[in-house]
Amino acid sequence: MKVKTLGFELLFATGVTVGDFYQRLERIEDKEIEIKSRRTVLYTDVIHGLICGLVISYKDNKKSLVTLRDDSGDLMVSKKTLSKNEYGTEVSLFAINPINLRGLFYSYQGSVSPVGLSSLFKKSHDEELRFKKNQYQKELTEFGKKSIKEIGKRVLEKYPGAFSLSLLATPADLSQVLSNYKEVRKIRLMASNALSDAGRYTPLDENSKRATIEVDFERGSLIKGISSVVKNVFKPYAKQQEETSLRIYGLGHYGEDLAMQVGDNTSNFGRMEYDEYVELLPGKKWKEYKNCDAMKNLISKMRDNSVVFGEVPSVDSWKIISAKDIKNKASLPQDVPETESS
Repeated sequence: MKVKTLGFELLFATGVTVGDFYQRLERIEDKEIEIKSRRTVLYTDVIHGLICGLVISYKDNKKSLVTLRDDSGDLMVSKKTLSKNEYGTEVSLFAINPINLRGLFYSYQGSVSPVGLSSLFKKSHDEELRFKKNQYQKELTEFGKKSIKEIGKRVLEKYPGAFSLSLLATPADLSQVLSNYKEVRKIRLMASNALSDAGRYTPLDENSKRATIEVDFERGSLIKGISSVVKNVFKPYAKQQEETSLRIYGLGHYGEDLAMQVGDNTSNFGRMEYDEYVELLPGKKWKEYKNCDAMKNLISKMRDNSVVFGEVPSVDSWKIISAKDIKNKASLPQDVPETESS
C-alpha cells in the first residue's frame, strides 16, 4: 500500500484569521471527536513557524485477519483480537504555512482522506465564524435592545465567504517535474505519432491512433546525467499536448517512489510504502510526533518547495497567545537568581 504526500490549500471566510483558526484547533487537542463517523484525535503545535499536527483515526473493529502459509504450502487463517484498551489505528500528519495557508499531509487507504481533513479543519473554522457572527449581531442589536431590519444580510455582508480545502498540483512543466527526482528509472511516452521513424513499425503509422514508447534506465541513473536525454525524447511531441503524455518513474530526493506525469500531476508530492511510513512515526507516544522523521520530512519538503509553499513567517506575526502557550511557559524551568557574593 502506498502512502501519498498530498499538497493542499485552505481558504477562510472573511474575518476568520489564521490565529483564530489555530486557537480553535488547540481547543480540541487530545479530545475524541467524530469525523465522518470515525473517532478522531488531534495533536497540534507550531514547529519551525509552521502549523503542524497529527490526526489519529480509530477503527471500531476489535478483530483482524492474518494469513500465513504452513509447511505443507496451505494458506492458514489466523484471527487476531485486540485487547480492551487497544484500537486499530490510522494516522496522518500535516504541516501548514500560516501565511498562504498551503500545506502537506500524508494520506493512504483507510487513513484521513482529503475530505476527512477538510471536515476536521472546517469544524474549527466554522465555530470561529459562528462566534464572530453572533458577536457582531449582538453589537448591532445592542445585545437585544434594538430591532434591526435584514440583520442576517448585514452579518453576511461583513463576514462573506466560507471554508474550503483544495488539493494542489505539482509543477506541470518538464523541467520542474524533473527537479523533483534524484534518480530516474523509466520514462513512458504516449503520443499520436510515436511510431514515426521506428524502423519496421513505420508501416503501422497510418493506422495507429496512439502508440507508447518506454525507455528503461540503468538503476542508479542520477537525474543530473540524463535530464537532457529525457528532454530530447519529449521535445518532438511537446506541442501535441492533448495527444501526448510523458510519465517519469524514479526516486525523489527523500528516497520515495515517484511516478509524475508532465502536465497532469494533481496532488502528488511524493509517496512511499506503508511499512516505511510506519517506521517514520513516533515510537511510543503519539504526542511526541514533533520529533519523528515523518514530521521532519514534511517540513523539509515544504522548505525545499518554497516557490509553492512560501517562506516561513515569524510566529509573532500571526499567532495569538493561548492557554496552551501559558501552560507550556509555566512548565519551563525558571532561572534561579544568582546570590550576591559577600
